[in-house]
Amino acid sequence: MYKMLHMSMEDYTEDIGLKIKRINELIYRHSNERLVGWDMTMTQCRILSILSAQPGGKATQRCLEQELCVSHPTVVGVIRRLNTKGLVKIGDQKGNLSKEITLTESGLQTIDSVESWMHEMEDILLNGLSAQERDDLLRMLDIVYSNSLRLSEGDRSY
Repeated sequence: MYKMLHMSMEDYTEDIGLKIKRINELIYRHSNERLVGWDMTMTQCRILSILSAQPGGKATQRCLEQELCVSHPTVVGVIRRLNTKGLVKIGDQKGNLSKEITLTESGLQTIDSVESWMHEMEDILLNGLSAQERDDLLRMLDIVYSNSLRLSEGDRSY
C-alpha cells in the first residue's frame, strides 16, 4: 500500500489494474451511450448474450451472477427490467434452486441486432492487432482473470 502512495505518475499509469479499470469504464460508457437506441444497458445486453448462447436460451439467476461477477440484487434488478420489456421470462423458483431465466423471441431478436454492433466495437478495440496478437491477448487475459479469481478466493500459492 505504501508503495502505491509514493509511485510516480509514470509508474502509476503502468499499473495493470488501473489500465483494465480504465478500459472497462470506457467500454461501458461508450456502450451505454450507444445502447440508448435499444433502450438497453451493457449489463442487460450481456445477460441476453449469455442466455442466447445457452441451450434453449435458459440459465439460472445464479449462473448469470457468476458469469457477470455481480451481486444477486444486481442480477435480480436487471432481470426484472428485462422481463418488464418482454425480453426474458422468469421461471418459478423450486425449493432452494435459483430461478430459471429464459430468453424470449423478442429478446433473441434484440440481442441479434445488438450483437452485430458489439462485434463492430470489438473490432475497433482490437484495431491494429494481428490475428495472432488478438489470440495472444485473449490467452493472456484468461490467465490474468484466472489469477484474479484465485486471489479473490484467498489462494496465495503462486
